[in-house]
Amino acid sequence: ECIFNGSVTIKDGGNYAGGIIGYITNSSVTVNLIGCKNVSDEKVTVEKPGGVTGEMVGYANKAREICIKGCSYSGEWLGGMNAEKVTVTSIYGGTADTSWYSENIKEYILVTAEELMGFAELRTSNKLTFEGYTIKLGVDMVINEDTMDASTDTNSAVSWPNLGGEEKNYPFKGTFDGQNHTVSGLYMATTTSNKGMFGALGNSATIKNFTLNNSYFSGSGDGKQALGSIAGTISEAGAQVIIENVTSNATLEGSNGFKYIGGILGLTDAAKSSDTSANVILTNCSFDGSVISDGTDCGGMIGRVTNSTIVINLNACKNTGSINTSSNKGDMIGYANKGMIIITNCTGKEGNSLVGAKNTAEITFIPEMTE
Repeated sequence: ECIFNGSVTIKDGGNYAGGIIGYITNSSVTVNLIGCKNVSDEKVTVEKPGGVTGEMVGYANKAREICIKGCSYSGEWLGGMNAEKVTVTSIYGGTADTSWYSENIKEYILVTAEELMGFAELRTSNKLTFEGYTIKLGVDMVINEDTMDASTDTNSAVSWPNLGGEEKNYPFKGTFDGQNHTVSGLYMATTTSNKGMFGALGNSATIKNFTLNNSYFSGSGDGKQALGSIAGTISEAGAQVIIENVTSNATLEGSNGFKYIGGILGLTDAAKSSDTSANVILTNCSFDGSVISDGTDCGGMIGRVTNSTIVINLNACKNTGSINTSSNKGDMIGYANKGMIIITNCTGKEGNSLVGAKNTAEITFIPEMTE
């Protein structure tokens, strides 16, 4: 809870300046910034050309880990870092930050958990689809520090925002690139359909390069459906969606008849748009969590596929998690009702089926195997 209200100016020779710490360089040190504030009206400055400044930390060259939680400042908290030698984790401090967003700027790098929560708030409160925008993660993000599971106290956990049943109307259509960072501690308990980190995905959505850890999603209600740790549904006609290099160890639970649950996606039922069939590609995705449901159609990658014109490609995907449901469970897909499905070099747990059951769906396995 340190407070800075002065000025920092390097006139000659120096390269790095910060409101709290100027330079961090020791591979064994752990730095925790908790409740610190830079309330100065003076900007941190380095007059030398090429100088690096941050409102909290100027530059992190080496460190075992840097954690920031509940800090306040204006501008960029971290001026720069040696990404190969520094792990930075931002822990949510309780207030979502949407100040980074401007309609005219198309690419962002989020560097605090408050900004990530702000992204979720913009999706839900402002109903933004982010079509044409790219959102990147610059550090690891933690929303809830405690273990997220069925025993989590809903009154103390920070709930991940959702659209309350309007997900299909406002699917995410942008690019979300985690840049190999980790998102931890998402919590969602819902009685409406189509839920997950992104709710619904629409045309041109690309989700890639991150790990989802210690997260819990639950759905309850007869007639309610579609729950996945990444997205509940892909339903927009003609949608072209890519999910690649995503790993999840989330826990997903359905009760009172909630159906169609997948470790990555709950339901894909997008129809054709004009002459364009919906195309969903999952590449190098893995699930190591658990799916538990008293409903039907649950899978490690996708719970249910159902549209005669949709094309699903699963490439080098892996399930090592547990799938428990009343009927139709598969390590890749719970139930393949309709559509064309190509499963290439995917693996599940020994003795398990990659596809739980099928109707008229055309399924191709590469290498060839029995269904």
